[in-house]
Amino acid sequence: PPAVEPAFLELRQGQGRGVTMSCRVLRAYPTRVLSYEWRLGGRVLRAGRFDLQDSTEYTVSSLARDSYGLYNCNIINEAGAGRCSFLVTGK
Repeated sequence: PPAVEPAFLELRQGQGRGVTMSCRVLRAYPTRVLSYEWRLGGRVLRAGRFDLQDSTEYTVSSLARDSYGLYNCNIINEAGAGRCSFLVTGK
C-alpha cells in the first residue's frame, strides 16, 4: 500500500477559523491508479485521482461545531490504502 505522512496529527482551531490538512505520498508501488478520498466520520467529503502531484489538501474555511472530529485521507492504489488522520478540535 502507499506510504503516507502524517500518520496522525492533532489540529486545534477555534470556531469560525480555517484549517488546512495535507496528506503526502512518500512512496507507492505500483504508482499508477493512485486515488484519494477525504472523509469526516463515515461521510466522503471529496474524492479524486492523482495526476502528477504527490499530495492532496482539504480546507475547511470556517469551522463550525459539526466540522470538528476525525478527518481521514485515504490514498489508494492496487496494493491497498495508506491513511493520514487529522483530529480537529476546538481551542
